[in-house]
Amino acid sequence: MVSPFLLLTMLQVFSIPESSATSTSTYSTNAGACPECKTVIDGPLNGTYGLKWENNFLCPDGCVYENDVTAQLFCFEQNGLYYVHSCPKENMTTTITSTTTTTTASTTTTTTTTTTTTTTTTTTTSVAPAVPTIPAKSCVDPKLIISSMITCTASTELDYRIYPCSTAFDGSSYCPVTDNTREWYPQAYTSVGQWIQANFNQAITITEVKIMSPFLVERAFKDIELVFTGDLRVEKELTVQGCNSWNTISLDKPVGTKTMKIKINSVHKNGKHHGIKEIAIYGCLH
Repeated sequence: MVSPFLLLTMLQVFSIPESSATSTSTYSTNAGACPECKTVIDGPLNGTYGLKWENNFLCPDGCVYENDVTAQLFCFEQNGLYYVHSCPKENMTTTITSTTTTTTASTTTTTTTTTTTTTTTTTTTSVAPAVPTIPAKSCVDPKLIISSMITCTASTELDYRIYPCSTAFDGSSYCPVTDNTREWYPQAYTSVGQWIQANFNQAITITEVKIMSPFLVERAFKDIELVFTGDLRVEKELTVQGCNSWNTISLDKPVGTKTMKIKINSVHKNGKHHGIKEIAIYGCLH
C-alpha cells in the first residue's frame, strides 16, 4: 500500500511521517513489526531505506531506517506530503535456515517402510542494540541551555506554521492573555500519549527542567514522563496551570544525555488542544 509522508528534521535522525493512519505515540514495537526496507517515491529524499534498528526510542514507532546512499538515519511517521512503500522483494534481505529431519520406522514382520520428513524453517531477524547511557558530568554551576543548541521533534503538531514544537524552545516566556501562537499543541484530539523531544547538538548534563503551561489553564498537562538517552525515565506531575509561573523539576541526580523527550501521561481537564508554552533546560555542556 502506498501512503504519503512529510520530512521533519531531528538532529542526525530525520523523521518522515506517513499520512493515512493515526500517529504513533510510543517507540515500543514487536520484533519483526518493522518492514525490512522502504522506498521513497518522490521528493528530495527519494531513494531506498533499509531497517537499521527496531525498538528504538529515536522513532515514534521504534523503527529506525538508514538511507542506502547517505547512511543517514530516518523515522517514518504519518501525515505528510510524499509517498513511501515497501521495497520490492528483491531489495529485501532475509536469512532463512531450513533444517530437515528424516525418520525411518520399520518392523520385522513386514517389508513396509514408513518414512516421515519434518521441515523446520527459521527466520533470523537482527535486533537493534540498546542505546547506551551517557554518563553525567560534574555540574556545579548549571546554565540555561540556549535555543540555538536545540532542535526538536514531536509526535504531532496542530499546525506546523503556527504551533510547531520549536515554539516551546524559543526562549520566550511572555504570557499574553489573548495570544496562544507561541505555544506547541499536538494535533490529536486527546493529548495523552503525545510527546515533544529536544535534541541537543552535543552531550549535556541536565540538572533542572522548567515547563510553562499555556495561558488557558484548561489546556495544561498534568502527569508527564521525561525520557533521556539510554531510556532513563523520570515521572513528574505539573501542578502549575496557566503561564504566570513555571513548573520546576529538579532532578534527584544529574542526567547525561543528547535528547530529552516529554511524554504526556494525563491532563488536568479532559478536552482537546492541550499544550506547552515554554520549556527551559538547565545544565552543563560536556
